[in-house]
Amino acid sequence: MAIVLIALSGTVVNYMSLEQMRNRGQIALDAATLALQPEIFKTPLIHSLWPFEPRATGAHLQIQPVRTR
Repeated sequence: MAIVLIALSGTVVNYMSLEQMRNRGQIALDAATLALQPEIFKTPLIHSLWPFEPRATGAHLQIQPVRTR
């Protein structure tokens, strides 16, 4: 019984450390996103970089190439 309790306590400690690392990573990503928020829409989207246009048809979203002239 003691071995089971020791194994379970080790598992709990590992799980908690993984959750703490995930939480810190999420906080860092949120902070980076908020810091870059003013810069997001300054550069316009260039069609040569994204040559596709999303079109919604019913319940599906299709991505089709944009026709250039």
